[in-house]
Amino acid sequence: MILFVILFMFFDGSCCFSLHPLVVDSTIEHRNHTSISDFRVLNRRTLFECPDFNPYLQVNVSTTSDLSDEEFVTVTTGDISDLPLICHYPVKAQFVSNDPNYLGCKKKECNKYINGQCEMRLTWVSGDDQPQQVQYGDGNSETSQVSTFSKDDMCSSALTSPAVDFGWHDPGFIHTAVMTGLDPSSTFLLQLWKFKTPPAGGSDELKFLAFGDMGKAPLDPSAEHYIQPGSLLVTKAMADEVDSGNVDSIFHIGDISYATGFLVEWDFFLHLITPVASQVSYMTAIGNHERDYIGTGSVYTTPDSGGECGVAYETYFPMPTPAKDKPWYSIEQGPVHFTVISTEHEWSEDSEQYEWMKKDMASIDRSKTPWLIFTGHRPMYSSSKSSVDRKFVKAVEPLLLDNKVDLVLFGHVHNYERTCSVYGDKCLAMPRKDENGVDTYDHTNYSAPVQAVIGMAGFSLDKFPDHIHLQNQRVLDLISPMELSIFHVSKIFLVLLIFSSGFFSSSLSSTLLPSLIDTTIEHRNYTAISEFRLVNRRRLSLCHDSNPSIHINVSPGSNISDEETVTVTVTGVTNPSEDDWVAMISPSHADVSSCPLNALFYAQTGDISKLPLLCHYPVKAQFMKSDPDYLSCKKKDCSGSLSFHVINIRTDIGFVVFSGGFESPCILSRTSPINFANPKKPLYGHISSTDSTGTSMRLTWVSGDNATQQVQYGDGKTQTSQVSTFSQKNMCSSVLPSPAKDFGWHDPGFIHSAVMTGLQPSSNFSYRYGSESVGWSDQIQFRTPPAGGSDELRFLAYGDMGKAPRDNSTEHYIQPGSIPVTKAMADEVNNGNVDSIFHIGDISYATGFLVEWDYFLHLINPLASRVPYMTAIGNHERDYVDSGSLYITPDSGGECGVPYEAYFPMPTPAKDKPWYSIEQGPVHFTVISTEHNWFAKSEQYEWMKKDMASVDRSKTPWLVFTGHRPMYTSTQGLLNVDINFVKVVEPLLVENKVDLVLFGHVHNYERTCSVYKRKCLAMPTKDQQGIDTYDHSNYSAPVQAVIGMAGFKLDNFMLNEDWSLSRISKFGFLRGHATKKELKLELVNADTRQVEDSFRIIRNAR
Repeated sequence: MILFVILFMFFDGSCCFSLHPLVVDSTIEHRNHTSISDFRVLNRRTLFECPDFNPYLQVNVSTTSDLSDEEFVTVTTGDISDLPLICHYPVKAQFVSNDPNYLGCKKKECNKYINGQCEMRLTWVSGDDQPQQVQYGDGNSETSQVSTFSKDDMCSSALTSPAVDFGWHDPGFIHTAVMTGLDPSSTFLLQLWKFKTPPAGGSDELKFLAFGDMGKAPLDPSAEHYIQPGSLLVTKAMADEVDSGNVDSIFHIGDISYATGFLVEWDFFLHLITPVASQVSYMTAIGNHERDYIGTGSVYTTPDSGGECGVAYETYFPMPTPAKDKPWYSIEQGPVHFTVISTEHEWSEDSEQYEWMKKDMASIDRSKTPWLIFTGHRPMYSSSKSSVDRKFVKAVEPLLLDNKVDLVLFGHVHNYERTCSVYGDKCLAMPRKDENGVDTYDHTNYSAPVQAVIGMAGFSLDKFPDHIHLQNQRVLDLISPMELSIFHVSKIFLVLLIFSSGFFSSSLSSTLLPSLIDTTIEHRNYTAISEFRLVNRRRLSLCHDSNPSIHINVSPGSNISDEETVTVTVTGVTNPSEDDWVAMISPSHADVSSCPLNALFYAQTGDISKLPLLCHYPVKAQFMKSDPDYLSCKKKDCSGSLSFHVINIRTDIGFVVFSGGFESPCILSRTSPINFANPKKPLYGHISSTDSTGTSMRLTWVSGDNATQQVQYGDGKTQTSQVSTFSQKNMCSSVLPSPAKDFGWHDPGFIHSAVMTGLQPSSNFSYRYGSESVGWSDQIQFRTPPAGGSDELRFLAYGDMGKAPRDNSTEHYIQPGSIPVTKAMADEVNNGNVDSIFHIGDISYATGFLVEWDYFLHLINPLASRVPYMTAIGNHERDYVDSGSLYITPDSGGECGVPYEAYFPMPTPAKDKPWYSIEQGPVHFTVISTEHNWFAKSEQYEWMKKDMASVDRSKTPWLVFTGHRPMYTSTQGLLNVDINFVKVVEPLLVENKVDLVLFGHVHNYERTCSVYKRKCLAMPTKDQQGIDTYDHSNYSAPVQAVIGMAGFKLDNFMLNEDWSLSRISKFGFLRGHATKKELKLELVNADTRQVEDSFRIIRNAR
């Protein structure tokens, strides 16, 4: 016996036992159009009592009346001997065998439990036909107009349609009201939630989402009449984009709900899209599943609408169309003119819609809206040939070319496909790759539009024909996971990103959330994404094998000092697994109910699950198998111990025991919050030069206290700190959420900074910092650098260091060489051989995981607290789309330079202008930002020219030019060398007789000849010790060196270049010694402390 439970609607009137006489024909008719299944025509079948009718069977419903607007109802199977006949179709159904215990039950009873000023039109549904109001903005209100439709408005034919017969459901009353007097690109309060108006037509920027063919799917395991499996994932992903403020408008281009005559499914669809459609404008185009039916005026006479023939669609989605059943319109938002057509209505030449298309596109002011996007439902180009109407292409495609349409978007085919600049089935132009490897279509010399099919938002996906790339050379991109298309448009460029939902885990306990898929893809080649890096965004459940006796002991369990090794012991484990692991988290709460702002905050990231969630990412983690006795345990009660290196990060920490590894984590147990002894303690002080005199030094430190503190130094001198911080609001994000804005955020506390004045250059002093209320640091000895123009300087230089754990933990981003390099440099500092340090970009590699800045500051403290620690900004500190960085890769993880400038205040001209120069001893250092505009006539370019031209070479004979991205490297890689940077800036180096150029970014060491325009203008000679010596008495070109070997995983060399003289891939640092006659450089191996390469630059006469 097969038993299932159905939810159905009751209607007055006689019931019917016999199978509807036309249902068989109706099934055949709809088979290829509306996904007919046995369940879909169940209501037309004759019902009988089961032979074994289970006289004891009962039906119990947990909520029998007064259901809320959305609720999970628990159903226990019951007596069906007098089952009411289903006069109307069942809304949804589940087999009772979905309960895993049902079929295996041996008892007498079994149970199953089921779980400028603009206007905006608001449309909603109600069971009341009386006018209602929308209240919005500052006390404004508008009264609704009320409409509905009836069964008489539905279409049918010789074969009865679902909408007229068994699919009918009363739609209630549709209310619509127009909110007026709104400002474009603004946020307004609507009742209890907010909505955003789109930018006015002709304004500078628009961010929108576009897709087709979405539909809906059940939020429980039910069967429904027509399920679009990707709709839930795509909607959740879009909700995240909308909640992050990255969306101005949405365009859904046909095949909206797939109700197809089963009218109640419109309600389910409207419920599904409410999180997005209630907050930004939701623009639509009509598709075949809304309009087509025989004898109704649609171009195509297939029964795809199930008899709705556009009535339900136009009632629920009133667009700015010319008239009823003329669902074409145009609208301008930002710099884009959208021409939205109906492929389901007559489009042949001389038709009303054809004439409208001609007139609309010809009337566009391209100086106001430079981009023209043409969109509708059925495509002109698709590798699924049967989906293209050649008559439509022949009639309409010439209009696209005549009016220089930039982009054409269609749905109907359920995948993603992008073309070349195509016309007449031929490529008139091909895109080129920009510096980021992105296909770029240059419409300056317009040839034809780009066309894209974007029907991948919900419906079961269509496969591409085999060998399609060989058959069809106009196809440039073929993708078939669930996706949505994200567009970012300015008056200069239009960017399309494809956001895939195809990477979701199917495990309920660890489903990767929609907002993270794009982040994984986006950062894959930049910030070393690992499964651990995303574990905090996975949904968590209690493990099925919960080990009820499991217990965690932490020693010490409270009042942790500023640096401590914490022992975590897990006992009571009945089934040790190699997938068991322990995470240190902060804040320590591991349940969403304890999170700041509770679930509402995390809904912005897609975390709408009721299951426990990690509020913030785990700081570090270790597998229990690190204890060698853990997996070998044969006892009933097993245990294991792990050691964690913990530093004071101010916020409480906690430890959570998981099973399932990083990919499918479930919670076994957790600790209570563990506090630091002094979360306000002043920590991680580091010094930097403020000028070239050597008489002033800036000290910067971190504390959990926002009250001013002091630095006490020298013989009783005191300076009071200035206090600053930054917040999540200061972080950058985009259409793709950044770690810094979301799951990587950690409160930075407060950054204190004070300038110690009245010092002597090249002298030793001591200082401490803090206050009586929060405590003081230790007394620290430091050395001021030599004044600019003095005779000698000893310095260290390197790039790309980062940090690594001092225990066996996994962290989000580990730079394996950072610890040995730091130890080696600490020895140099302790021996008194260092006056200054230069770290030229890629500082901490926190990349949006903010607590890792604390670990980096802790790592460099033995160096940076004792000699000036000077820095240059790198891509992993600054780069992010729409943030003002020159490169729009997501390398900073959304930090966009804010933490870097807060922790390392250099003597720069202004905020977010991180270039400066400083003189120490006989060296003038020109420090630039390769991540900000350096093109000719830019502010930084003009500063470089002026700075280097002003150097007094009699005072500082050596000019060292430094930044992050190199001009020369033998290592291949994306954006390792920007040829535009070389072309623009390299001439300045020769003009100003730069002696030495130091860059990072590439993770190895490489030294050149005296190089210019990739040619050796001079070669070094060997001195008496066999050291390469460059004689700049007769200057030709600078020596360039890549020194990015201080921590990040090392890069291999791939090219043989004539200008490359020394290439070493080992962890280390550059040690420099400058006198007025010589500049000597040595590459020191951090592991052996041996010199791997050395060279000298000399100048005998001035």
